[in-house]
Amino acid sequence: RHAAGRPARIGAGDGVLCGTIVAASGRLPPCPCSVKVSFVEPGPGLEVMFRSKEAVFDTGPCAADKVDAPRWDAAFEYNIFQPVESDWAGIDGDLLFTAYEERRNKVFVGQVLVPLYALVDGPPIHGGTQATQSAHHLLTARDGSPIDGQPRLHLNLRLELPAEEVVSPRLHSGSQFDNDEDEEQIWPEQRRKSNLTENRADKSSRLSSATSHSSIKGKRRQGRRESNIAALQTQRRARLRLNRLRDIE
Repeated sequence: RHAAGRPARIGAGDGVLCGTIVAASGRLPPCPCSVKVSFVEPGPGLEVMFRSKEAVFDTGPCAADKVDAPRWDAAFEYNIFQPVESDWAGIDGDLLFTAYEERRNKVFVGQVLVPLYALVDGPPIHGGTQATQSAHHLLTARDGSPIDGQPRLHLNLRLELPAEEVVSPRLHSGSQFDNDEDEEQIWPEQRRKSNLTENRADKSSRLSSATSHSSIKGKRRQGRRESNIAALQTQRRARLRLNRLRDIE
């Protein structure tokens, strides 16, 4: 929920992964190393060989004077598509960080697999900037088993989600509330004002109907009155003509 106490939801749009490959530690080959970053499509287990991958970033080899303690301080960004069938807590896919020896050909040293859902704060989930996760990850073999020397990769990872937006109680579908009682507790004043507005509109409608009905009644009474007056005038004229005839006789 929003800081002001109103219910909120994460707005539409994609997220952005902000990462920094800081350095490596532990026993590493005595030659320049590089780290390649890939996005790995969802799949079970740590085995990623047969899962679809997308290249994201490559640090290139570390400086020659940093071979004993490779350091890159290389920053990158990557767009994360908004989940279609779930909220951000159900985000799928992994980030694969693969360390290589930079010889004539790249030689595999080890890898780190970071699931994207691990970068989302919560529960409860909130929009905007998630907490930066800074950790020294243990490099493993392709099958996830440990490797000699226990080298580690220092990574700083942060996920930026779309900003939160306040949900109108009229438009709110209930997905952010646990139940109707929760909604009543959040919006008692708004519901009271809404009810007052509806009651006033109903009274105004009834008053308008009553006024219209009274107007019809008044017109009917006026019509009867005019009809009675016309009848009386007709009777009076008849009596006058009768009296004149009598006078002539």
